[in-house]
Amino acid sequence: MKAAQSQVPPQGYFAFTPNHACNGNVDPAKFGLVYNQSPSAGTALTNGQPVVVDVYQSSCVSVPQVTGLTAAQARATLPKFGLQLGQVVAGTTCVPGAGGGIVTAQDQAAGAAVPSGTSVNLTVTPSTCG
Repeated sequence: MKAAQSQVPPQGYFAFTPNHACNGNVDPAKFGLVYNQSPSAGTALTNGQPVVVDVYQSSCVSVPQVTGLTAAQARATLPKFGLQLGQVVAGTTCVPGAGGGIVTAQDQAAGAAVPSGTSVNLTVTPSTCG
């Protein structure tokens, strides 16, 4: 990635925006290397136009299934997978047989590969359920 950054003109014609995506099974020798860019090489740019580069990510983790857990259980589970708890919002629907604070939705799909440290936002049953 440093080699890509060295190609940015010192006049500041464009912003350099790395996109650290997870890429499945990647040769560890490729971690940190650019594998795609937008716009493509040779495209004329205007001052301030962003260039997004996709970089092989080395620290990807798999998102656990936390729906069905209590919010407290989800809060304890996510860091064990290298993830952060994002926003927890109360939904409007109760789950039969469950009280309030049960996770009914997560914004990162279970099993998805995401960069370590990604926040996972949760929706929980309202406290009026029970």
